[in-house]
Amino acid sequence: MLPLLFELAGLATVGYLGLLGSTVGTRTAAVRAVQLFVVFAAAFLFFQPLAGLIDPLIASVGGRDLTSMPWSMFLAFVMLYALLAAVAVIVTPPEWTALPDEPESLPRREKIGGGIMGGTAGILLVGTVLVVLSLLPLPGWLRIRTHSMYYDLGAVCIRAVTPFLGTLAVRGEPIAEKGTPGAQMASEAWADVDGDGNRGDDDLYVDRDGSGSFSEQQYYLDYDNDYQRRVGLLEKYALWCWDDASLSARMTNVGPAAPPSRPDPDEQPAAKAKPAAADDDIPGKKPGKTEAEPATPKTEEEPSDDF
Repeated sequence: MLPLLFELAGLATVGYLGLLGSTVGTRTAAVRAVQLFVVFAAAFLFFQPLAGLIDPLIASVGGRDLTSMPWSMFLAFVMLYALLAAVAVIVTPPEWTALPDEPESLPRREKIGGGIMGGTAGILLVGTVLVVLSLLPLPGWLRIRTHSMYYDLGAVCIRAVTPFLGTLAVRGEPIAEKGTPGAQMASEAWADVDGDGNRGDDDLYVDRDGSGSFSEQQYYLDYDNDYQRRVGLLEKYALWCWDDASLSARMTNVGPAAPPSRPDPDEQPAAKAKPAAADDDIPGKKPGKTEAEPATPKTEEEPSDDF
């Protein structure tokens, strides 16, 4: 029920901003959309290193019982987003975001273009809110299972920054077939929602192979040769777990990949017979002529005493 409510609220926000964009024109709405996209991408680039810097401070204040890393990532993202949004507003020329004196007099193409750009800004805004919520260490019943949403705008925004972050960072190390060179084996990434330390039916996991169930053993391409699968941002967002250390503990490597399978000796094709040498290839042999093989002389069999 909770994902449906968030989805309806998100679609309503996108529609409202699209309607608002149709009243300000294409340029003003496009500038706002570009500002949101640049701020979102820049915050994604730098919030994790910043979280590593402020995590010791939060851990020292909260004590041993505080899980500091999620709060550090949440604060780092919010601080960067607010700072970059303020800078974007300051450096943008005022005439680029000036509102029309008479919105009713806008041409139809301006209203359509403004509506499209306003809707795009709404998608970025709703996606940002979902990502920020996924950074919070909320209890299990408050976590939004975004994989069950029809329109996961948070995942849409993360995919949009792939050109800046790279495919490996966004999607992680891909799954592979058995026997693929450089393949290793690990379980699918999962999040301990109920906090019991064991994976249960209520815990979240990413079904990367589409099997419909959790895979304890799955081959993947180990690009960095560290024997630990690199989890992408899309998986972290779906699991609501952004701490690499927690994911490493919950996604255990079960061993190296099996060597490439070899065919059964009984099923191996018979070796091809080596073709006989041609007359032209035999030194001292005239082409076109063959010599008869000498007959083996027959020998008389000696009588045997066996009966």
